[in-house]
Amino acid sequence: MLKLQDVSLAYIDRLAGKGVVALRDVSLEVRRNEFVCIVGPSGCGKSSIIHLIAGFIQPTAGRVTLAGDPIAGPGPDRGVVFQEPSLLPWKSALENVMWGLEIQGRSRVDQRRMARDYLDLVGLKGFDHARPHELSGGMKQKVAIARTLALDPAVLLMDEPFSNLDEQTRNRLDIELLGIWERDRKTVIFVTHAIEEAITLADRIILLTARPGRIQREFVIDLPRPRSIFSAEVAQLHREVLKHFMLCCAPPALPSLAVPCQ
Repeated sequence: MLKLQDVSLAYIDRLAGKGVVALRDVSLEVRRNEFVCIVGPSGCGKSSIIHLIAGFIQPTAGRVTLAGDPIAGPGPDRGVVFQEPSLLPWKSALENVMWGLEIQGRSRVDQRRMARDYLDLVGLKGFDHARPHELSGGMKQKVAIARTLALDPAVLLMDEPFSNLDEQTRNRLDIELLGIWERDRKTVIFVTHAIEEAITLADRIILLTARPGRIQREFVIDLPRPRSIFSAEVAQLHREVLKHFMLCCAPPALPSLAVPCQ
């Protein structure tokens, strides 16, 4: 349902007369209801792919399409969850989720009912009236996820949503996210630096090279969920992904690690 075809992206500073090539010749197809994780070194263009699919920016070359139609800008068929929850501090958790529904033109009754349903879904029943400063980091991110899910997008774009949380909280939210995905079966594009997180979540892992980002390798994961990091199959897959990450994504400053990929 989602395609990137020969996509390249350059950020140009016209005043300075220079620029940076973030992505080069990226082609990717994502199937309906698939959970895809994108991993790679810092600065390789992972977030840029999210922004392209969201319609925040346009490619320098190539095409990005959803269900065959070019993506020309943001739309309700794509929802984004960022690293920071970006909640409105003067609104309660319930009101933050209702805000997007209000923009959609839903009735006040529907806004409140749907917002409560999605707060319950992410495990925040009873926190309707809590304001952001009264919530933990993980709870704030849950509100942000509930706010996005309530809009019922066909594609859920998640740009390192749990990277600012401690490991224990992140692991718990990964499990809860899988439960939500298995219930709703949305198409998910999830950016992460953590290989273990990608293996836990994904149907497929896309590994990008160092900038300019290109797809170096894809890993199809057919292991049943939930996946234990202590199982032999998961441990073997982790070693395989990490090996290619180190060989193919090592920065130029470390030439001893920049071994050509086979």
